[in-house]
Amino acid sequence: MGSGGDWNNVGSGVIKPGANRAIPASGLIGKFLSQGIPVINIINIKELAVKYDLPIDPYPIPELGKDKIYYTYKYPVNMVLFIVIITAIVIYIYGKKVRTGYVR
Repeated sequence: MGSGGDWNNVGSGVIKPGANRAIPASGLIGKFLSQGIPVINIINIKELAVKYDLPIDPYPIPELGKDKIYYTYKYPVNMVLFIVIITAIVIYIYGKKVRTGYVR
C-alpha cells in the first residue's frame, strides 16, 4: 500500500485514475493510478459483497462441484450442422430456379 498514511482513505472497489488525489505515489496503488491504470482494491471484501449483493459466508456451505461454475454446456453441434446444410441446399435449389429464366 505504500509508506504514506493516506491508504485508509482509498476505499474499496474500483478506483479510477484522478478520482482520489489523496493517494501517495509511493505505494503500488498510487503508482498504477499515476500511470492512468485503474485499480481494484479488495481491502474490505465484506463491504464490497454487501454493495454488490454477493453472498458472504453462505450457510450451509455449498457442496464442492455442485455450483453452476463447475458445469459446461454442450450445444447440439449435429443439429446446427444439419440445419446449415439444409439451408445451403434450399438456397442453392431456389437460386437455380430463379436464375433459369435468364437467357444470355
